[in-house]
Amino acid sequence: MSAVFQLVNLLSNDGQRLAEMVMFVGIIIGAPVMIVVATIFSCIFLGWTAMIGIIAFLSFVPIQVSMHYTRKAS
Repeated sequence: MSAVFQLVNLLSNDGQRLAEMVMFVGIIIGAPVMIVVATIFSCIFLGWTAMIGIIAFLSFVPIQVSMHYTRKAS
């Protein structure tokens, strides 16, 4: 009897993960497009000063990644 319960539990978990993947796959596809469009519109409306903000934003990405890995190691 316990094997049946384990099988039901495994299938339930797989179904939950599949449902989560379906919900978030649009974000994974749409996020790069949204970033490019926002960058273009910022440059159109603000001019070259928008690039200063974008460079400042992108300069913090390596810092955040390094903080993630140092926190994960400890």
